Amino acid sequence: MEHSIGDESNGNVEREYISTSQENPEQDSSFDETDKLLEKRLLAAAANGQLKIVQGLIIAEVNVNAQDTNKDTALHLACFMSQTSEDNHAKIVRYLISKGANVNAENNDKCTPWFAASERDNVDMVRYMAENGAEVICEDCLLKLLTVASQKHCENVKKYLKEMLFYVSGAEQSKQKLLKIAIRLGHINAVRYLVSKGAVVEGEDNEDKSSLFIACKSGHSEIVKYLIEESGCNINIRNMYGQTPVMIASRKGHLAIVNYLLEKGCSVAERSNDGVTLAESGRKNLTDYRNFFHGFFILKFIL
Repeated sequence: MEHSIGDESNGNVEREYISTSQENPEQDSSFDETDKLLEKRLLAAAANGQLKIVQGLIIAEVNVNAQDTNKDTALHLACFMSQTSEDNHAKIVRYLISKGANVNAENNDKCTPWFAASERDNVDMVRYMAENGAEVICEDCLLKLLTVASQKHCENVKKYLKEMLFYVSGAEQSKQKLLKIAIRLGHINAVRYLVSKGAVVEGEDNEDKSSLFIACKSGHSEIVKYLIEESGCNINIRNMYGQTPVMIASRKGHLAIVNYLLEKGCSVAERSNDGVTLAESGRKNLTDYRNFFHGFFILKFIL
């Protein structure tokens, strides 16, 4: 059996042949060892930006989705190392995808190549992978990406992740997921856009994941006002725990939202399934040091 390997030192793909015993392959352990060696070389070449070597190894039918001990694939490594849309790593990314690399492969940290590209603030690669099958209609995925982008000051990717909400025209389920994400991010223009495209602001509730609950929990008062005044959300809607939006806002210490909901006439006599009233919901904040002052003023306002 022969494997060909590209040599990056030459402008053309040169062939280096590694032969294994063909007389009795069932008794020759070097067969598997050689494949593993070539997979390691593929991973190293992808990380080092050695395009010709990567091409030679893929031509030699080395597994394009081979993983290292952290379950990173060649695509993970190339995405992480790419800094521009035209460097060798970016070319490797495009080549690997054209050869069937799994754009949604997860490593041991549950990160996909898309995460790797976002960490480098490489918006061109993030966009390219989204256009080539990367799963982006996923709340946890987008929020994690935005968190990573924010922590690492990846302003280009951060801007892209927010702007991409404007260009969704897919399935209804996708619109609903993106609506929730837009609300949690506090992106009012994206919320308006998605609603105009048919996203439903009130539907079957699961825990406290309906639009108004998400806005109250996240503390985005502008979106709360939009949902009530322009989208007709029920101000006294209950979640599966019997809680109302004002209870959620109170527990999270969002005084401005509590004040607004009370002015709009929300019920203050309601009790959750476990018997907790709005006043008691605000009182619970007093046990949380981070929300102490919010809890104090909310309790004072209610009582």
